[in-house]
Amino acid sequence: MGQDNALGDGFDRLISIDLSGIGLPLRYYTGAQYDKGRTDYKTFIRTVATLLLRDAELNITDAEKTRRVEQFVSDAFDVESEIASLKESAQSTPNPHSMDQRMTLQEINTQTGGVVNWVDFFMYMFNRAPVNGNTPVVVLEKEYLLKFTEWIKTELEKNSRDFKRKLHNYLVWRLSHRYVQDLSWEYIHANRQIYVDLTGVAEFLGTWRYCVSKIDRDMYEALGALFAHEITDYIRNALVESLRSRLHWMSQQTRDTAVKKVQDSIMKLGYPDYMMNEHTLDQIYSSLTISKTDYFSNLLSFNTFFKDEWNNHLASPGDTSVWVYSTYSFVAQYYNPWKELIVPAGLLQFPIYDHKSPHYMNFGSMGAIVGRQLVHAVDVIANNYRLDGAQFGTWWSNQTIEEYEKVKQCIVDAYKDVVQGPYEVFGDSYPVSVDMDYYAPIALGESSGVKLALRAYKDWMAKTGGEKKMPGPGWTNEQSFFVAYAQALSRPYAVQENVQVNQALAQLQEFQDAFQCTDSSKMVAPKRCQLY
Repeated sequence: MGQDNALGDGFDRLISIDLSGIGLPLRYYTGAQYDKGRTDYKTFIRTVATLLLRDAELNITDAEKTRRVEQFVSDAFDVESEIASLKESAQSTPNPHSMDQRMTLQEINTQTGGVVNWVDFFMYMFNRAPVNGNTPVVVLEKEYLLKFTEWIKTELEKNSRDFKRKLHNYLVWRLSHRYVQDLSWEYIHANRQIYVDLTGVAEFLGTWRYCVSKIDRDMYEALGALFAHEITDYIRNALVESLRSRLHWMSQQTRDTAVKKVQDSIMKLGYPDYMMNEHTLDQIYSSLTISKTDYFSNLLSFNTFFKDEWNNHLASPGDTSVWVYSTYSFVAQYYNPWKELIVPAGLLQFPIYDHKSPHYMNFGSMGAIVGRQLVHAVDVIANNYRLDGAQFGTWWSNQTIEEYEKVKQCIVDAYKDVVQGPYEVFGDSYPVSVDMDYYAPIALGESSGVKLALRAYKDWMAKTGGEKKMPGPGWTNEQSFFVAYAQALSRPYAVQENVQVNQALAQLQEFQDAFQCTDSSKMVAPKRCQLY
């Protein structure tokens, strides 16, 4: 269940059905080079099955135990292999979110011969949401679904006890695999062993990190309330007011629309107000029962909680007061469907932001991050979203689209000789070019975001009378600004960090002036391209 940004208004919810039901990556079931991986996986199933049989405390002979375990391993792996084979022979649904590809639950029932009653299943799952046979859903792997259900139907019509046993053992295995990391230590060790066997990596999160990751996934609102960070009004006002700029490649009509979009954008900095309200948090988790002494019952309680949560989501439109990122996340994002800039509290801490730090540091690090995200509110990425938040629309004028293509081609040409690496693969070294089909808008946003942040910093200096230089290295405030930007990058986008930073700065005349770089310097791009 997710948000429908494809063709809806950005607030609709919809159900999507996808492939599942195997414990290994698909290639492991079909590739001859993965014989060892398949053997290791069967060993894993065998170990877990042996533990399950031991814990069941059945009064049977050792020989019968061995027979049952081996049968269980064979059955579970056979079904998973059949699923993998069916998927390999099936084509993925092209553009599955388009309206002509969507199916109602009753249509799925009819086309799959009623092997699974999808209407009853989803009416049970979403018993408080308006779900019925006429509910349209997205089927991501339609051909696979039809082949899979036809296989099940054919085998069941044979009325074979062997197939029913095989299907039963497979379902028991899938349930066991789902919870194996959450059972006693012997099960956890088995799960760790298959991880080591498949990856060669003998490193694990450890108990407290694993527990935090579970809370992060399942109770992120409560964890976010613990991570609230003080945010001062002046930084928000400085970022919002100073990041406005005239776009030379935009027509006046598009520019007016862009300015209004930025002005109307919601600025979410830090954390939502409701996270400081214990009563509201209690309401969110009111259907969740937690025991201090029974860990596994807590996992089952979460299943009920998630079912209620899914119902609430499906029964109501998207709520813009909810954050699409956790407040302790360290990723800022402009979320175009809801026209909002999200800067979580996790990012508002040293070294990215600290109200005690000099402003050249805050503007160089946090300002550049926010600057780039605000660029994505009005650039070609934003143009994929209609102003009502839905995807697959445009609000740019034809003139703007034509002028943008010139800017894009400029940055593509500027990066044509830029390489990353070299990377070593099987003993050979390979340089890698930058994929500009993907990276062009990011590259433009990166350099433009830094330029906006510097402009914002200069505006702040003019309004407040400035600040002292950093003691020690003798850098100017502008030089310190650029150093802060370079040091703050912790999440590169499709390119190496040095490529992302150096190429962005090489695009800026302001950087060349600040460090007095000669025209022949590697930090001066022969061709410069700017959105702003």
